[in-house]
Amino acid sequence: MNEHHPVSGMDLGSSKVSVVVGEIEDERLVVRGCGQAPHAGARTGVIASLEEIWQAVRVAAVVAVAMA
Repeated sequence: MNEHHPVSGMDLGSSKVSVVVGEIEDERLVVRGCGQAPHAGARTGVIASLEEIWQAVRVAAVVAVAMA
């Protein structure tokens, strides 16, 4: 059976956000797209500007979906 199940993942780091989009095909993960965006919204692991981080998440997600 050849079923496709979409999956995504996100890493919120202290200086950038990374997003990956993929599918599970025949019990394997196939990466379809990935995106990254820098941000200055965290300082020493603490969120200083939620808006900056949210903007970076949006940019990284748009890039990942466009690549997929």
